[in-house]
Amino acid sequence: MNNSIVIRAMQVADGAIYKRVRLSALQESPSSFGSTFAEESKFGDQVWEERAKGLTVPEAIGLLAFEGERVCGIVRGSPDEEDSRIGWVESMWVDPRVRRRGVGQLLMQELIEWGRGRKLSEMKLEVTSTNSPAIRLYERCGFQATGRTVPYPNDSSLVEIEMLLKLDAM
Repeated sequence: MNNSIVIRAMQVADGAIYKRVRLSALQESPSSFGSTFAEESKFGDQVWEERAKGLTVPEAIGLLAFEGERVCGIVRGSPDEEDSRIGWVESMWVDPRVRRRGVGQLLMQELIEWGRGRKLSEMKLEVTSTNSPAIRLYERCGFQATGRTVPYPNDSSLVEIEMLLKLDAM
């Protein structure tokens, strides 16, 4: 693990930072997200400011990883639409320049702590079945495949697998 990595919660004023890291993620790892660079690069600054603001409310969180002043990772957490005891891990991404240095693990640990603090019973995520490094990271964090799969929205040849972490058993 690298001690020069700092994780912090997204702030209302982070719209420009969020835009930069999200668009980088969509370009670098297009099969990891339900949206596309082409769609989101059209958003104006106000949309990014609103998105950042939406990740600063008590029921949701955006976490940013920094190496010095440079953003090098992101993850979001949000409640399930039908069951507020379940949280979702969304939009996880680590800059390729810092992969394999523990940044993903740090982001996930912080997000799991957020889930525990919210008294969530479990956290879920969906990951593209071909993304072995991400699957291994989630397994190291305690997530297990549920057996449920869903089609990947932007490429019918891919599927996403659902993974689950029970928080109330920890």
